[in-house]
Amino acid sequence: MQKDFDEVKATYDQAKAKLNQAKADTQQAQDKLNSLKSNLSDLQNADENATKAVQALTDATTKLAQAKKSADDLATKLVEVKATLAEKETALTTAKSVLAKIEKEEVAKEAVKKAQEEDKKAAEEKAEHTNFYKAGNDKLLDSKGQVMPSDYTVKENKVYDAKGEFVGVVSSKVESRVVAHAIAKVESKENTTSNSNVNSAIASSSNTFSTYAPKHAEAHTVKAGSVLPTTGSHDTNLAGVIGLALASVGSLLGLASSKKKNLR
Repeated sequence: MQKDFDEVKATYDQAKAKLNQAKADTQQAQDKLNSLKSNLSDLQNADENATKAVQALTDATTKLAQAKKSADDLATKLVEVKATLAEKETALTTAKSVLAKIEKEEVAKEAVKKAQEEDKKAAEEKAEHTNFYKAGNDKLLDSKGQVMPSDYTVKENKVYDAKGEFVGVVSSKVESRVVAHAIAKVESKENTTSNSNVNSAIASSSNTFSTYAPKHAEAHTVKAGSVLPTTGSHDTNLAGVIGLALASVGSLLGLASSKKKNLR
């Protein structure tokens, strides 16, 4: 665009110079014509001189007409060159504006990209220092003891949220009482559910002592529940379940023996 603009401007300058020269030639011819007209009266007495003067006047008039025509042509061309120059100047301005806009957009894109990379790095660094804890069979707790949704996943000891974004790491070292209590609560709940299932199985397997079994099973359940986990240990919960089952069976056998004695 700059090159085209320079070429058009050079053409414009040349045309303007030629126009000025044509104007000067026209003025010179006009001056000569006036001079010839003033001398014509002096030469009228001499036929030869008069003839020369008339011829000179004719030549000067023809030359003046040609100079005027050349001036008119140059003026028309000058108008065209000015129009072309204006178009090139507009195109050049537009091109510079577009270029500036593109450069500005590229700078903005780079800034956004850099900011996103920094945010991602900061999020990953934060996740590396954000601890989650496993509780029970399949529960995952955060540092506040809140149970995470089931769509949270753990891969290679790293925790990912529902969007698949890295949000923390699984820690086996519990230093918060809130978290320890939450883990114990989750595992106690799972243990209570297991105890209920065991009691139901024992009760349904002995129809003869169905009247007494629920009372004793309930008593043992309460007792076991009072001892069960304050530590959050899965092995301790399992031992409690087995102990509860054995105690319930023992109670049932004791009741059966007492009833046989009474019948005798």
